[in-house]
Amino acid sequence: MLVFTTACASRPPRFADRFVTEGTPSVNLGGVEVPVHGRLERPPRAAMPDVPKIRAVPSRASSNLGTLEASSPRLQQALAALAAAPSSARYLDVARAYVSAGVRDRAFDYLAEGLRHDGDDAGLHDGMARLWRDWGFPDRALPEASAAVYHAPRSAEARNTLGTILWALTLRDEAVSAFEAAVALDSSAAYAWRNLCTTALAAGHTADATAYCRRANRVALSRKEPDQ
Repeated sequence: MLVFTTACASRPPRFADRFVTEGTPSVNLGGVEVPVHGRLERPPRAAMPDVPKIRAVPSRASSNLGTLEASSPRLQQALAALAAAPSSARYLDVARAYVSAGVRDRAFDYLAEGLRHDGDDAGLHDGMARLWRDWGFPDRALPEASAAVYHAPRSAEARNTLGTILWALTLRDEAVSAFEAAVALDSSAAYAWRNLCTTALAAGHTADATAYCRRANRVALSRKEPDQ
């Protein structure tokens, strides 16, 4: 982020770290600093740290899982609600709780189960796309992100997720178009304005980058969003 590089000064910033990955979605599984080469910004909640390597088939066993499920009120509530009345939203709530706890393989399991329950749910597809992207498999993330946009064509968050994945696949023009679509759908999407700032910087368009970052900051301040 033009502004991001000053906000995250714990390590020397790489250009790839300047992207943001999502908005303040009703479907938030994303992380703040997404680790795909050429990263973009995400929504102002629940961080997803870098995951350099992962097996192609997620493990179904996580260490200390019983302890986590016994000690996390949020996860307990989400699991109980899902057991009482399964729905796409409740599968997503459980997946989000696991992501917040850093147990992404279990989040994957619940997203996959949710999609078996309702294959047309945009939020579940978007969540799955973010997991594959953050695991370093943008090629696997792309069909999920495309499905999310197909099922929720008015979702700025879905467009932004798609943009981050296109950028990771080095489809630069397509990524910019996705971010432009996101701000057209939601002019208050600070995360997408920041991503436009980053793409403008990459293209050497300093004036545009400055304007985009200033817009992102104004929006974030007006919505009292935490700086990313």
